[in-house]
Amino acid sequence: MSRVPPWSALALLVAANTTCCPDVVPTGSYLDAVRERCGNGSVDTEDEECDDGEQNGDDAACTATCKIGYCGDGLIIDGAEECDDGAANGPSASCSETCVAAACGDGIVQPGEECDLGDGNEGDVFGGGCSLECRVIPGCGDGFLDAPIEECDDGNHVDGDDCTNACTVAECGDGIVREGAEACDDGNTVSTDACVDCQLARCGDGVVHEGVEECDGADDCNDACIRDRVVFVTSETQTGLFSVNDAGLAAADSFCRSRALGAGFDVQEHDFWAWMSDSETSPAQRFHRSPGRYVRMDGTVIAESWDDLTDGELLAPLEITEKG
Repeated sequence: MSRVPPWSALALLVAANTTCCPDVVPTGSYLDAVRERCGNGSVDTEDEECDDGEQNGDDAACTATCKIGYCGDGLIIDGAEECDDGAANGPSASCSETCVAAACGDGIVQPGEECDLGDGNEGDVFGGGCSLECRVIPGCGDGFLDAPIEECDDGNHVDGDDCTNACTVAECGDGIVREGAEACDDGNTVSTDACVDCQLARCGDGVVHEGVEECDGADDCNDACIRDRVVFVTSETQTGLFSVNDAGLAAADSFCRSRALGAGFDVQEHDFWAWMSDSETSPAQRFHRSPGRYVRMDGTVIAESWDDLTDGELLAPLEITEKG
């Protein structure tokens, strides 16, 4: 018997069945598998969710396995998704839950970003915030020490604590009252004004409060920080007339000062006047009316105040000269 080529056998099969394309294809046959395969452009089985024929693909709306593509399946749909990392998608991942690739300015802090305020990102060089490159811009009060620009940063905007709102270490003399540590701060280190070492000046603190105190802590200083006024009678008698032509009261005052200078007083700091008057001026008008004490050279108090000095009765007689 001669060998029949395959095409001859097929021809005989066709002739025997009289038709090449039967209406009924046996289930499970080769033709059945061909007809129902994914990619034929028709959804043929329950396993197929879609079938776009040649348009199927892992980057298409219908995948190569005839499944409808979706965000989170790990396949990037061309034109619809920027990324898809499957189960790794997330708000802080490189691919978001909506399959949008992470980018600086999307308002989400992603790996590699220090911050992201979205439209709030700024291009300032300094001042605090987030830059256009999603980098933290140094800013006082953000809680991060940005040396050498900042000395401190406690993350708040309280000016009365140990770190000022300018991010400098609080210190006496900076003009800011530090709560719990300073009673005042006048912005200077002057020790003779109303604020001394950031404490309110007071009588007894050992510092003379200029314009308020005459003394503080000295032997000739009373409890109200008022200096004693020293009085004496001159050891020498000045004779003559203290007339205008003779320089009047000025000559008498000069004589008193010369005696005080000889007794060791600093007449530049402590002035002395003669208890005299003329036709125009009385001692009460010439002298400073001190609320402090008036004492002799030996320290004896003759009057507790100006009023006491001029009431007509002294506590002790005024009989001591500048020599004591």
